[in-house]
Amino acid sequence: MKKTNKNNFIILFALFIYLIVNRLYIVKHIIQYDRFIAGTFIMVLFFLSVLLLGYKKPRQTKLKRDVTFLAILTIVAYFVIIYAIGMFKGFLNNPYSTTIYYLFYNLSPVILISIFIEMFRYLMLDINKGNKRIYNITTLLIILFEASIYITYVDLANKQDIFDKLAIILLPIIIKNMSFSYISNRTGYNVPMIYRLVTDLYIYIVPFTPDLGDFLNTTLNIILPFIIYFLTNVYYKQDIDDVEVIKPQMNYTIPISLIVIIVIFMGLSVLMKKNNMEIILNNEDFGKEIHKGDLIVIRKKYTDNALKPGRIIAYTYENNTYIDDIDIVEEEPDEYTVRNEVTINKKDIIGLAAYRIPYVGYPIVYISEKNNNRGEKNE
Repeated sequence: MKKTNKNNFIILFALFIYLIVNRLYIVKHIIQYDRFIAGTFIMVLFFLSVLLLGYKKPRQTKLKRDVTFLAILTIVAYFVIIYAIGMFKGFLNNPYSTTIYYLFYNLSPVILISIFIEMFRYLMLDINKGNKRIYNITTLLIILFEASIYITYVDLANKQDIFDKLAIILLPIIIKNMSFSYISNRTGYNVPMIYRLVTDLYIYIVPFTPDLGDFLNTTLNIILPFIIYFLTNVYYKQDIDDVEVIKPQMNYTIPISLIVIIVIFMGLSVLMKKNNMEIILNNEDFGKEIHKGDLIVIRKKYTDNALKPGRIIAYTYENNTYIDDIDIVEEEPDEYTVRNEVTINKKDIIGLAAYRIPYVGYPIVYISEKNNNRGEKNE
């Protein structure tokens, strides 16, 4: 057996063993850390592959530049389309916490997996260029690896659960990874990595997402990578010689920008956490200072003396959050009446308005109001 073939076997066998361990132990006993373990494993496996097989950086070609540009346009168009659909079907609030702990908990494994699964794929396919057996086995094991992340349990006695797991989760994973193996083999890891970083990370950061439903969401998740695959195939046939380009740094604009945005967002979260603050979106105009769409920075730590008439506060009432100013300090202990004549208890007060970021959130308020009005007309 040749040394390269032996090393290929070691690497792919290690991935196969991980899949077994994940199914038999990790998802049963330490499932809360399964994505961290998956991200760490695929990173270690990539570096092991570099050690055993070597690594050759992807060439900067005209094909790679063109496909990267078109892939970015396709992803942007995808988001424009799904949020346009959301104008009609409605939006869902982000179910994930944006505290620094949960940001780290949610984002870190996704970033690790997005980066190293594509670098591992590229390395295996590039080192074994033309080897269809390695190409197919690598693609299959990556499909199983990703499926193990998103499918942790299947109720074999429930036909609906089996269908949902196969149609809604597994089928898009299969189409995506078959497309990515072709793209990676032709252009390198840039396009698949950008796709993963953008589409997998945004759900944890944006304040609301379109309510597409399972069928439409699955359909779009199948169509999007297929479109990028199709564009790659078309451009590959047109530019079979892979003409070199001069400015490779253009390809890194999107991932670098995304990383910078995430770092800034996490840094702001740390600052807010440290100073016991949070940001609340204001939904209506009142007074000369606070307007619809303003982001209000709320300071949670305050003294009782600060709760006086005219002071703007954030509070909860009937499971909703409001921003208003105190009108009357009641005689009853710890009770206050706000400007809209609602009486609240001190325990309902989230904090005092400290800073205002004007109109930044107005598009969200506008979309939400349009959607609510549309819903009322349809009732």
